[in-house]
Amino acid sequence: MKPRIPDDRKAVQQANQVGLLLKTDSCPSGLTQTLSAEFIAEALTISDLFELNEVASVELLLAGDQLTPHVVCCNNNFLFVFCAALTSYTFSKTGFGF
Repeated sequence: MKPRIPDDRKAVQQANQVGLLLKTDSCPSGLTQTLSAEFIAEALTISDLFELNEVASVELLLAGDQLTPHVVCCNNNFLFVFCAALTSYTFSKTGFGF
């Protein structure tokens, strides 16, 4: 996992004003996405609780948001925990720590 970097935290904190550049498999050069203040607060809380990189926390929350329409009984916070647990399990099976 990517370590916590002060510049990443600052970028996430400013994402409701200037947007955040996110790179994906479908767009390796990246897309700038503006985030709500509530979303930013959730991402920073998750980053602090799990000692995750702030951009990684945003990516996990966005993954949870993408799954939400397909899982009607859960909100994105539950799906984040599910994605994090799945990621942790996958890394532990491949020898990487989380």
